[in-house]
Amino acid sequence: DALRLDVIVIQFNYGFFNHRELSAFIRRQHDAGRLVVMTMHSTVDPLEKEPSWNFRLAEMKEALALCDRLLVHSIADMNRLKDLGLTANVALFPHGVINYSAASVTRQQQSLPLIASYGFCLPHKGLMELVESVHRLKQAGKPVRLRLVNAEYPVGESRDLVAELKAAAQRLGVTDLIDMHNDFLPDAESLRLLSEADLLIFAYQNTGESASGAVRYGMATQKPVAVTPLAIFDDLDDAVFKFDGCSVDDISQGIDRILNSIREQDAWATRTQQRADAWREQHDYQAVSRRLVNMCQGLAKAKYFK
Repeated sequence: DALRLDVIVIQFNYGFFNHRELSAFIRRQHDAGRLVVMTMHSTVDPLEKEPSWNFRLAEMKEALALCDRLLVHSIADMNRLKDLGLTANVALFPHGVINYSAASVTRQQQSLPLIASYGFCLPHKGLMELVESVHRLKQAGKPVRLRLVNAEYPVGESRDLVAELKAAAQRLGVTDLIDMHNDFLPDAESLRLLSEADLLIFAYQNTGESASGAVRYGMATQKPVAVTPLAIFDDLDDAVFKFDGCSVDDISQGIDRILNSIREQDAWATRTQQRADAWREQHDYQAVSRRLVNMCQGLAKAKYFK
């Protein structure tokens, strides 16, 4: 009230809020005459989580209906909200990407290809599959180096996974091909490490997220990006290379095929790079933020200057 705000913008994801408190907050803002715009980064209920009322969108659909706009990142999100009876206030809105100018990287001509991944070190990110893929490619006489820029998240499963990845690399005899960065690094350092790679890989195995924040750091480097065929990457469309599946076979074979395409700069690589450049331009945070501001201003004018 003291700030005399006209519009409130909320960034929603499961676990960010107590849903009953959030619903009450939305009602208070609505009753006070303020516009509420909420960006929903996921709409897939994590059914394994308890208490159920805090992880089911149906439990807060009345509050969601009071929002002036619900912004989602995919058609699948729109359909899930439609199933709850929410359509009139729902709009598709892109997840932005930072504008980053990578320094030129000088590599030794005979050095092995470098692949890398980024994001918190969590089980669904497919990091174990990447370690096993490095082993598979080494066995096939097509060795690559792997750089894991995956910060340890402050939960037990993340700490355990860091140890498991190191143990797997040791067991498979590929420790000399893998370097791990598990500290939480400044963005500039993470982007520098990623920019040195020939191919950035996001080998997610499963997730309810609507769009990936981590892959946007990969896209920002202007390096080629490859992903598993999951809905979380749908908004990238053909601006990235896509594996045929999520298994170690799919990933290792895909890495070999994609690296060859990049090396040859064939039609697949050239087309993907062109579409990635266009995607970055459309999703640049400056463009996305202008769009959000214009939306909020338009909603305010429609409400206050009828």
